[in-house]
Amino acid sequence: MQTDKPYSYAIPEEFAGMLEAGMRVHVPFGQGNRLIQGIVVGFDEMGDREELKEIAEVLDFSPVLNQEQLWLADELRKSVFSYKISLLKAMLPSLLNSSYDKLLYPTELLNDEERSAIFGQEDSLHFSDLDKKSQAKLMRLTQTGRIRLEYQATDKKHIKTEKWYQVNHTALQNHDLPRQAKKKQALKEVLLEQQDSQLLADLRENFSRDIINYFIKENLISIEDREISRSAAYFQKERQQQNLTLNDEQAAAVAAITQKLVRVILSQSS
Repeated sequence: MQTDKPYSYAIPEEFAGMLEAGMRVHVPFGQGNRLIQGIVVGFDEMGDREELKEIAEVLDFSPVLNQEQLWLADELRKSVFSYKISLLKAMLPSLLNSSYDKLLYPTELLNDEERSAIFGQEDSLHFSDLDKKSQAKLMRLTQTGRIRLEYQATDKKHIKTEKWYQVNHTALQNHDLPRQAKKKQALKEVLLEQQDSQLLADLRENFSRDIINYFIKENLISIEDREISRSAAYFQKERQQQNLTLNDEQAAAVAAITQKLVRVILSQSS
């Protein structure tokens, strides 16, 4: 991509008032909404939000470039033959230009209830495993010192996963619950109606972690990690929101290309 000008994007509501100049973000670019990395260089209150694409992901909890570096990039553009984004990337710490992940750790300022709700039995969390809402929540806690962020180099890219669950119907049907355990009874009814694997995150929207953990410990549901693609998840959302149609010129071009492709395939196979 050859461009040397800033582009405007809407800030997701989750991150309102939290972004600063010098932070890196992932944004959808161009008609194909290809996700690329950008650096926040300023803010504009005058833009029409409805006409702007939203930032897809915030990569940093605090600026990785300071105001002096942003100023220096502007000055260097006047005397060197280079794009501003290239100058800014050259100023980034070397770790951020290599394979790495970000780990989140609780500090002594995080109370027991918050720690249990966020980390559960884990000592740390991978930033790459968080959805946008969780990133915003933990970003606020990091900025107040209750969570510590640490960059960690990796030999290869950390694979992002999400937890899915499968109901053990036979065990669940035969499992007796106390009548006074209303929440567990309600979860049992929900699970008995499910045949396919489901996202564990969806279950946690309606039931507490303790109740779900009970069903896991009793082997009433089994948990597995599945690899997901951040960009695939983003584009799936875009496909659901955008119902694109071809104009006459585009339809004619597609038809012509398809016919040529078919002829090539047939001639090669004959």
